[in-house]
Amino acid sequence: MASPAALAAFFSETDTHTEVFEQSLIALEKDSANKEVINELFRTAHSLKGNAGLVGLTEIHAIATDMESKLSDIRESGGAVEQQVKDKLFEDLDKIKGLVEKARGGSGEPAAARKNEERPAAQDQDDEHHEEEQQGGAHDGAAADGHRGKPSGGRCSYLTFTLGREEYGFVITSVREIILRRNITHVPNTKNFVAGIMNLRGMVIPVVDAKRKLGFAGTGDKAENIIILENEGMVTGVLVDSVKDILTFEENMMVPAETALGAMGGAFIDRIGKADKHSILLLNTGKFCDVKEKYY
Repeated sequence: MASPAALAAFFSETDTHTEVFEQSLIALEKDSANKEVINELFRTAHSLKGNAGLVGLTEIHAIATDMESKLSDIRESGGAVEQQVKDKLFEDLDKIKGLVEKARGGSGEPAAARKNEERPAAQDQDDEHHEEEQQGGAHDGAAADGHRGKPSGGRCSYLTFTLGREEYGFVITSVREIILRRNITHVPNTKNFVAGIMNLRGMVIPVVDAKRKLGFAGTGDKAENIIILENEGMVTGVLVDSVKDILTFEENMMVPAETALGAMGGAFIDRIGKADKHSILLLNTGKFCDVKEKYY
């Protein structure tokens, strides 16, 4: 079960996502072939799916996955959205809203308090994360070492994402939430991999461009998602092309980076995950978001 802090973040972010999705659906009623609106719907469904998976709300995750799949097909076809599809998306959105309210009611908080819900203070969050770690984590039995980025043995779950044509992953216990890309304020004289800073519900956090951090020739200018990571109390946003899924790897499905890559292995790659027909580069969160690293 996700912690109260994780659920609070999920509810706050989901309220934004469902509002964006509804407004985009209304816009689609006026122009059924608007590619920008369709892309916005796809990105929002994608984020809803990812966040629901993070907090273990499987029904919401399943509905959002179906919405994402429909919108992916629409994007690939390049045609107009049929009315029955729009009606189904509205229906799915209503289901998600109902399930979110049901999950809120299960928390025992009064509706008035939920309406003005705010994220708990940083110290409270630290205490909750510490308690989760003592209990072995809240996501599929995943475990991490002191750097919150390396599996201690057995199975481990990762949030996977894309950068260009490649797929990467962060251990799930280091992921706080997934959000759509927002306004990022550039800060002068920072290192080249720092995209800037952003306001996350009253908390100003740094945003790292994952492509630049990993030495890609390109930048995250076309990135769709920001993954919010926490390492040793430090919260960082990571700009990625798109979030894909939550995958659980057994120990025999992961190979140490030094074994697979040898001298080619980078400083941030911890293991190589073996998926169906491709490999996923599993990153060490503690090294990628090192609390001792200077950003300027």
